Amino acid sequence: MADVPSSFPPPSTSLSSFLDGESDTRFRKLINDLLKMSSAMLATRERYAQLIGLTPPQYSILMAVADAGQTTVGQLAAELDVSGPFITAQVNHMVKAKLLERAPHPADKRSSLIVLTDKGVALVLKVAPIRKLANDMIFRPFEGRDAGQLGDTVNLLLQQMRAALHKLDEPNLDN
Repeated sequence: MADVPSSFPPPSTSLSSFLDGESDTRFRKLINDLLKMSSAMLATRERYAQLIGLTPPQYSILMAVADAGQTTVGQLAAELDVSGPFITAQVNHMVKAKLLERAPHPADKRSSLIVLTDKGVALVLKVAPIRKLANDMIFRPFEGRDAGQLGDTVNLLLQQMRAALHKLDEPNLDN
């Protein structure tokens, strides 16, 4: 058996509001719960995608275009936090499947606008009742005043997560 210090594992945060004395057990549980929630959200998206015969990324693209009305590859990439080449490849598949179409961009001849086709609209309408049912079940506890607070908290966590990832990517961080 390994020789471990009495305070093992070492705390994963120094933020006092997440510590019970010197223990970060409650904080580690929060992180694990957030990871489980992320997995469950991805599984929910997968169910929606399966229902309408798409891959999960294609489902996300379809819904992002539906939300925007018209958009560009760059805007989709930013909205979905993926690379432009990935969006281009997926959009190309979806154009071939007649779910999306490209229209000339009136202000930028190098770009095109991506819009839903009638077939794409039909898929959005098909998944809408199931998506509403699941979202109502998931988010019902936050109805009312807590809904805005939840959105603000998630946005703040995303901002801080991106800052932490940027820091973790610094060269020689482990020295």
